[in-house]
Order: sequence, then structure tokens, then C-alpha cells
Amino acid sequence: MGRLGWRGLTRVLTLAAITALVLPPLFAEAQQSPTPVTSNFSVRIGGYVQTNVTWDSDENTGDNPSALRTLAVQKGADQEGRETLRWAATRTRLFMDVRGPEVWGAKSRAYIEFDWDGLKLGETSGAVSAGAAHTPRLRHAYARFDWPTMYLTAGQTTLVFNSVVSSQSELEGVSSSHGDITAGSRNRAPQFILGKVIPIAGAKLELAGSVGRHATDRTGTAAAGLNDSGSRSGLPALQGLVKGSVPLFGRDAILAVSNYWGREVLVAGAFREVESTGLALEAFLPLPAIPGVGAPDLRGAWFTADNMERWNLGLNGLTSTSPTGVPREITATGWWAEVNLEILKNFDIGAGFGHVEDDKNWVNRIGGTSQLPQENNAGWIFGQWNAGPVLVEVLYAKIDTTRILPGTRYASDMQSDAYHLIFRYRF
Repeated sequence: MGRLGWRGLTRVLTLAAITALVLPPLFAEAQQSPTPVTSNFSVRIGGYVQTNVTWDSDENTGDNPSALRTLAVQKGADQEGRETLRWAATRTRLFMDVRGPEVWGAKSRAYIEFDWDGLKLGETSGAVSAGAAHTPRLRHAYARFDWPTMYLTAGQTTLVFNSVVSSQSELEGVSSSHGDITAGSRNRAPQFILGKVIPIAGAKLELAGSVGRHATDRTGTAAAGLNDSGSRSGLPALQGLVKGSVPLFGRDAILAVSNYWGREVLVAGAFREVESTGLALEAFLPLPAIPGVGAPDLRGAWFTADNMERWNLGLNGLTSTSPTGVPREITATGWWAEVNLEILKNFDIGAGFGHVEDDKNWVNRIGGTSQLPQENNAGWIFGQWNAGPVLVEVLYAKIDTTRILPGTRYASDMQSDAYHLIFRYRF
């Protein structure tokens, strides 16, 4: 103040007056008339948290505790009669659903979904480790474009083949190895799907075709890689679907026929082409509602497949995985069926049975001194309770597996029982 005198004081007072009298109205006007922020995209984030608890009559070292075991215990194995209780939360999922602007006259959408049931990798080495935690696993990642009667999907999603009808149960793999491919990651693949929906009076006819990745993950010493270990695919897998639906008792009755073709080249020391082929028939039949109870339904599928055990359609796949062993594709046939009944508003019960069988003559050609699964059966019964975002399911299943010793008359039947509890909170 000594150097600036009254001029300095005047400047300070003038600045204070401007701050008090001029700026507040400007800020108020800015708040009353905000600049609108617009976007051509809408994003929804959701998923669910899921806990699985499984009691097994025999120790199960080959399957995830959040999925139905694939095979019964082997006779004489250390795991026979060793009861186990297992817990898992790896089936928890997170998704992002993006709806975008029209592109080429079609509604556009992108969808990404993860769970935590991926590989168990060591934190420092990055190698597969049984003691490590599961890594996130990409389930779906695709873009879809919908025109009035046509659609195009590009990315990783569920196969067109044998994926129309599945069990009402939320337990992974309830009908796997019995005609459905609801377990594992082989029921999803990167692909392009082109489909057309044709309205016919009140019914609909859907035609779809797919060109996508064929599985190439057989073990071997050559071409080591996450998805290319011991075999390669020079051609894409081809799939086709014909699906009809018609309204019936307030829901849609569905009948679908689909097929699959893929070729891989075994490259462990030599080269040998083998093919994977499949044909599936699926159906969903709504039944009349029972007064005072609810609406029942019947659903199921039948299939025949060659070399498709990696899709849970069969038990062995090939007579040999070595190119020099003259590998031949093993034919498997199977089916599953399930009945469901809605009781009251939030409770459902269901029961099902499934069967799969490899051609015994081809299994015998595998040779060796190890018992091999040749026939598999499963029966299951479950109850579901839904209350808002919460789902609770209890399921009991019995697995019956027949194993043979190639080249002999030896055969053994073994059974394993399991109880499953699922608790899920959706958001």
C-alpha cells in the first residue's frame, strides 16, 4: 500500500465489485442454459454375481464345480467314493450392450460379455498353473445389424449349429454330452452370420448361415499355441440353420434343423486331414396352462456327429490324434429331453434325461490298455425360485457312464451323483 497508495486500493475495490456484481449473473445464465451433450450411442452395463456350491459322490478332478460333471467316476480310481464339496464364483458375468445409429439402413448393436472362468495363469510366469486364479474369459464380442427381415452378425458368439433350444436349468452343461452344447467354450466362435426371417401368416421361418473359426486345439508337439496346438484349420467352419416358429398357447412352438462342417489338419510330425460334421434336430413345445398351477413345456434335441466331442457331442472324437496313426472320425449319436412346469408365479420345476453313445466298433479301433467311455446317460431334476434380481436353483443329477477296454469284452458301468446349488443376483 505504501508503494501503490490509493491507486492500489482503488484497483482492489474495483476488482471486488466486478467479482460480486458481474460474474454471478453470468454463471447463473450459464447454469440455466447448459450446452446439450448428445450421442448416437446408448450403453447399458449389466451382468450377475453367481455362486455355485456342488456336492459330489465321487471326487471330480476333470470338471468345473459350476458345471455338471461330464462323466461318472472310473471304476477303481482313487476318486471313487471320495465325497467332495466344491465352491466357485467364476461364472459371474459382466456385459456391455451398446445400441448405435442406423448403418446401411439397419439398426446397429455391439455386445461384449465376460466371465471369470478362463485359464489359470501364474502371475509371474504367465504359464498355466493349477494353483493360480482363473483369468477373465471372453464369451461374446460381436456387432449385429438388423434390417426389417434380415440380420448380419460379425464377431464371437454362439454357434448357429444346435444352439436353438437348451435346458431351463441355469447350471452349465446340464445337457452337455447328452445332445446339447451348453458347457465349455466350444459353443462359441468368431464368425459371420447372415440370416433372414420370413413371416408366414402368424408363423416365422428363419434361415441362417455362418462362416467361422473351426476348433484347432488338439495337443501335439508342433504348432504350439493357445488355439493352434497340434492341428490347424485352413478352411472356415460352415453352419446352416432352418428354424420355424408358430404361436401356441401364448408362447412360440419351435422346430429347428441345423448342420456343421469343419476340416482340420493334424500336423504333429506329419499331415492328415480330418473332418467334423454334425446334424441336429431341436424342438420346443409349449403345453396348455394348468388352471391354478402354471404353463408346462417339453423341449429336447437329437443329433448325430462325427469327431465333435470337443463340442460335447460325443465321447472320443478320433481313433487317433496322431497323423501317422491313420485317424478316423468316430460317429456319435445322442438325444436329450426335458419337461418343465411353472408353479405359481416365481417357482419352476423341471426334470430331464439325456443319452449319448459312440459307435462301439470305432472306439475299439482306438486300441490301448486304458478304459474308454463309450456310452453316457444322465438324469436330472431341479427347482428354481425367482424373486426380482435374485435366482436360486437346486439341482440333483445322476451320471451313468459305460467304459470299455478296446479289443476285449470288458465293460464297466459306474454312477456318480451330484447336488448343485446356484445363487445368482442380476444387475
